[in-house]
Amino acid sequence: MEKKQKAVVYIVINDGAVLYASKDEDNANGYAEEKTTEIQEDVAKELDIDEDEDFSKVVYTAGAEYGTFNVVEIDLNKYEEDKTIEIFIQNLGDVYIEYSEIIAKLHENGEDEYDDDEEDEEED
Repeated sequence: MEKKQKAVVYIVINDGAVLYASKDEDNANGYAEEKTTEIQEDVAKELDIDEDEDFSKVVYTAGAEYGTFNVVEIDLNKYEEDKTIEIFIQNLGDVYIEYSEIIAKLHENGEDEYDDDEEDEEED
């Protein structure tokens, strides 16, 4: 029996923590954008600023206080299941993530760590 191929996943990281993981890049980007918008809206209310008036101040303050939501591509085939993954993120530097954290986030979204394309090929 052949070993199942692991998937390429997209994780959303904020201040070094994995918040979301998906095999679909659009889903990960959507999650990051949604969280960014929520925080910017909260900051605008907190500072009593109309987002349209001084959007740059809202963006700066939101980023400074809450960090950014980074989407990072991870090929799970390159890592062992019980290991720590080290990635570099421009505004954070080196970030260390447990492989198990990524799998847990995938499972929270109803996904697994295996490549769906491989299953499709086997069915043909």
